[in-house]
Amino acid sequence: MANRWRTKSVEQSIADTDEPDTRLRKELTWFDLVVFGVAVVIGAGIFTVTASTAGDITGPAIWISFVIAAATCALAALCYAEFASTLPVAGGAPLALETEGTQVLDDVDEVDNPQCLGAWAPAQQTVYAGSGQTGAAVQQLRALNEKAWQDSVIQAALSFPSLDKVGVSYVNQRGEWALCGGKPLTVTAPGEPAQTWDFGQPVTTAGVLTLSATLRGGNATCQHGILERGNVLIDIRQCRGTGADVAALVTAAAAKVPHR
Repeated sequence: MANRWRTKSVEQSIADTDEPDTRLRKELTWFDLVVFGVAVVIGAGIFTVTASTAGDITGPAIWISFVIAAATCALAALCYAEFASTLPVAGGAPLALETEGTQVLDDVDEVDNPQCLGAWAPAQQTVYAGSGQTGAAVQQLRALNEKAWQDSVIQAALSFPSLDKVGVSYVNQRGEWALCGGKPLTVTAPGEPAQTWDFGQPVTTAGVLTLSATLRGGNATCQHGILERGNVLIDIRQCRGTGADVAALVTAAAAKVPHR
């Protein structure tokens, strides 16, 4: 009977999306289903009896039972709302946190042109090596039941010892992005077939340097954006089918960085 009161954490629910076919793991046993069915039958009978006898027997007390039922339903709704609120959203489906760390990433083996790795992906080791970068906070998020290229966000904040250092890193990346503008890049993520992405040209949107890449033969766009904020460089990529707005994400992240 102890298992009847078991709970499942949000983190475990998110982890279960990595099961085959990206489905949540089945948790209900045959006993759970039987109890659920019996409860439904009894519950339906209770409401039927209530409807037929409320006017003759219960009197004003029926309103009290309705209030209690409404409060119970409201509490159940709040439980689902709390679960939904724990999942971040970036203009589309809720995003689940896949990885989080303080180390830069190393995806150089996934691309056919390492010189354009920094234009494609945020927080890359080859991009920030020798830049003087002193700290990093990196998160990778993905929409439930979606591939990373379909709906995901990689966001990073990288700290530097001075404004000069962060400025040099920004200028260097702007130059690298310009060289990759208009070129294709073949990306082979682990466990995925090779994909060719076509870069657009880097543009500045609301003060954020952005670069879009469109999946060749598919309906997906990845937008990469960077912005200086004091001695911190905000570095974010958003991939979505439609409606990506990485400039808004970068601006929102930069607003949380304290001024120096």
